[in-house]
Amino acid sequence: MKKYVDYIRDIIVTMSEEDCKDFRTFVQRHRSRKNRVDLQLFEILKKDQNLKPTAICDLLYAGKKNMNAYHSVRKRMLKQLMEFLVLKRMEEDTTSASSIMGILSIAQFLFDKGKDKTAWYYLKKCEVIALTNEQYDLLDNVYNMQISNASSDSAPAIQGIIDNWKKNKALADEDERVNVANTIIKLNLEKYRTEGGKLDIRKEIEDVLNEYELNDVVFKRPKVLYSFLSIVRSEILATKDYFSIEQIIIEQYNEMNRRGLFQKKDHFYKLSILYMICHVLYRNKKFELAADYLETFADEISMYNKLYYLRFYPKYILMYAAVKSYQGYNHLSIEMLETALEEWKKGATKVVLDMKLNLTVYHFQQENFSNALKTLRSIDQSDSFLAKKMGKEWLMRKNLIDLLTQYEKGNTEIAMQRIKHFKTLHKNILQLEVYDRVNTFLGYVTDCINKPYEVASEAYISHVNETLERWPLEREDLQAMAFYCWLKSKMMKESYYHVLVETVNGRM
Repeated sequence: MKKYVDYIRDIIVTMSEEDCKDFRTFVQRHRSRKNRVDLQLFEILKKDQNLKPTAICDLLYAGKKNMNAYHSVRKRMLKQLMEFLVLKRMEEDTTSASSIMGILSIAQFLFDKGKDKTAWYYLKKCEVIALTNEQYDLLDNVYNMQISNASSDSAPAIQGIIDNWKKNKALADEDERVNVANTIIKLNLEKYRTEGGKLDIRKEIEDVLNEYELNDVVFKRPKVLYSFLSIVRSEILATKDYFSIEQIIIEQYNEMNRRGLFQKKDHFYKLSILYMICHVLYRNKKFELAADYLETFADEISMYNKLYYLRFYPKYILMYAAVKSYQGYNHLSIEMLETALEEWKKGATKVVLDMKLNLTVYHFQQENFSNALKTLRSIDQSDSFLAKKMGKEWLMRKNLIDLLTQYEKGNTEIAMQRIKHFKTLHKNILQLEVYDRVNTFLGYVTDCINKPYEVASEAYISHVNETLERWPLEREDLQAMAFYCWLKSKMMKESYYHVLVETVNGRM
């Protein structure tokens, strides 16, 4: 039987608790009254029970089949949702797109009222904002409005407007070709990831850039370079093959920096690409080089009156602590994150959750399992919330650390329960080939629980060597190594942190 789809419900279930709270206030902004049917409908759909219209109607109207009233209240609530979400998007917009559209509306209103001089003031202001933020698609609307009102006494020379319009058309065309090329690269990389096969990322990018005549564009516009690298990096995060992208990112950043193409307006893109470099070097276990780039990253964050401090400084702290931990300074990583959590405890949820999970790991590596569990328990959100907010892989990492900590605390029964829960919770993702070794690792942990005295035997070590699929050390995924070093420490009867640091640095 085909599943019923409620398209309004699909909007509502994507809203956060804060969004829902704001929406309730928004609905009652003009007059507040109890027993609003539209808000009752909102609460029913928010429960995500995928009820059919007749069942919802019964709940709203006490069993009366008033479908006409039901459809009317749906239309009213959809209109309210649309208005609310548009305003929300404008409030959260970081690209100035909403500002441009808002000012354009004001300018048109003023032209309609005959206030041409003031209208042209706002229209020129709108042009500056659009140019500064490379919003060439919206800038086309600005120039069209300027052309439409060129007969006004307050208007500049028409030829200058037309010249600007023509120049912008070329830039808007570039952006369209960039968007198409981005999509083609994304789809091709996804195809390689899902269907397998050898992938040459550099050739893949070069072929698409040549086809859409974008080579010069990419390497002269930081915004475009950032968009390309973001798409490639997102696929690399899925495949864990960080080695293949390292040289590409560093080469392009250094070339653009050498040519002085990063202006103040491009500082967001510069910081974002720098962070990509730090992250890929860290994941490729080049910790000293990562630390060098992190120093540059920190210096750049402090530029321009710390405009980007809130957005990028937490990333710097998290990355710097991770690098120091793998260099053998785990105590320093703990101090840094404990201090950072005090500063950022009221910050963005994602930042705080990342800090808490990483701090849990560092306590675990220090064999302070009580503090590890305490920190882990402070993450009190549900698994479903964490999967949506942080991603399924983040939740998987949290669950793995949890079950290992329970084992180290001697809570073997709880650890076994955690393993069963893990397999159920992550059933779908564990079927993907890239996570095959997670299943294998869970088998090893089960062995540690059920037959701890056999784990250090030569026979068991041989068994692990035969069943464990490895990549060359320099290309092995860092997080996978971290978990397997725990097993390695059990087989060697040595400190986990010692085994971890020595192994990832190629000394064991």
